[in-house]
Amino acid sequence: MTELDTILAYPQCVISVMGDHAGEGVNTIFDRKKADIERLGKTFWLVRSPQARPPHVQEICKATPAYTIFIEPATKGGARPTTEEDAAKEYSDDRVLWHQLPKGLGPVTGKLDTGATALVFDMMTTNVTGKLDLWLCTVIRHS
Repeated sequence: MTELDTILAYPQCVISVMGDHAGEGVNTIFDRKKADIERLGKTFWLVRSPQARPPHVQEICKATPAYTIFIEPATKGGARPTTEEDAAKEYSDDRVLWHQLPKGLGPVTGKLDTGATALVFDMMTTNVTGKLDLWLCTVIRHS
């Protein structure tokens, strides 16, 4: 069984299309985020998706170990490179009580507005083999 098969055996996971960001290539971004985890035990990944609202993602993460699968866009231009480089300085689990991001954390950048949210990772690997068939994934929509 591959690592991807193990991840897909869990009842839910987050799938996110990603690409270059603010002049930084995908491999550079992953290397920086993995270095954060080695130094601090976690990293923050800014996402902008109406489907990745904090209560829904928190529900997924509390129920079982949770995974995020980052995929390349299926077509050229499918994930336009982000040009926003606003730097986050704080985070909140509930948008009420705010905390400073950990000292020594690499940049957490993107378009910071009410649509911005972050995933927090305590491990990350880019050495995953296997085939992901999105036609077999079950989509659950929460309103």
